[in-house]
Amino acid sequence: MKQLICEMCGSADLIKQDGVFVCQTCGCKYSVEEARKMMIEGTVSIDGVVKTKNDDFEVRAGELIAYHGAETDVVIPDGIKILGKECFAGMQGIESIVIPEGVYKIEIGAFYQCSRLRKIDIPKSLVEIENGVFALCAALAEIELPNGINFLGHNRLKGYSGRIEIRHYGCFWGCSSLESINLPDSLNMIGDYCFNGCNSLRSINLPDSIQTIGEHCSSGCTSLKSIKLPDGIQTLERGCFCNCIFS
Repeated sequence: MKQLICEMCGSADLIKQDGVFVCQTCGCKYSVEEARKMMIEGTVSIDGVVKTKNDDFEVRAGELIAYHGAETDVVIPDGIKILGKECFAGMQGIESIVIPEGVYKIEIGAFYQCSRLRKIDIPKSLVEIENGVFALCAALAEIELPNGINFLGHNRLKGYSGRIEIRHYGCFWGCSSLESINLPDSLNMIGDYCFNGCNSLRSINLPDSIQTIGEHCSSGCTSLKSIKLPDGIQTLERGCFCNCIFS
C-alpha cells in the first residue's frame, strides 16, 4: 500500500476533515474513494476518463510548470490557476485536453506545436491567452472561447526567456485546420499575427467590443472571403488582412 501523497503538490501532509482528505500544503481535497485509490494504486481517476500519475503534472503555487505524462487525452487536475509558458509545447502525441474551471490564464506557447491536438475544452474562468499559445497546432479545427477574455496575445512580453522565441508568434499562428472561430463579446484586442497563416479559416465574427486588430492579424488567411468590422473599431495595424482574397 502506497503513502497518501497529494496529486497537486506532492505533499504527504493530508488530514481527514469533514469526510474528505485535505492537503495542508495546497488545500486540495480528495474523497475517501480517491484517497483509497491513491494509496493502493498511486493514481486517481479524474471524471472517470484518465488516470493521472502522481508525477505527471509539475505544479508550483497553482501554476502548471510542466507535463511529464504520455497520455493521448489529457485531463488537467483541479486546483490549477495558470498554465505556464511552454508547459505542453512540442508534445505531438496529445490529441485532446480538458482544462478545469479555475484556470484564468494560459501563458506564452503553452500548447505550441502540439500538432495532433484536435480538441480542447476551455473553462469559462479563462480571461487571458498570451502569444503563441496554439501556434502550429495544425490539427485544431475548432475552439470555443468563453466570454471574459479581453485579448488574444499581446506585444508587451518583456524579459521572456524560453526554448523558442514564441513571443513573436500569434495566438493561433499556423493553425492550418482552423475553419471558423467565434470571438467573445468581452474581447477588445486581437494581437499581432493572431491568425497568421490560418489558411483554412473561412469566417471570423468580430464582436462590437473589438477596438484594435493587430499587425498582420489575418495575413495569409487565403480562405477568408469576407469580414465585417464593428463600428467601434479604432485601430487597424499594418497588414492585418494582407493576402486575404475578399470577394
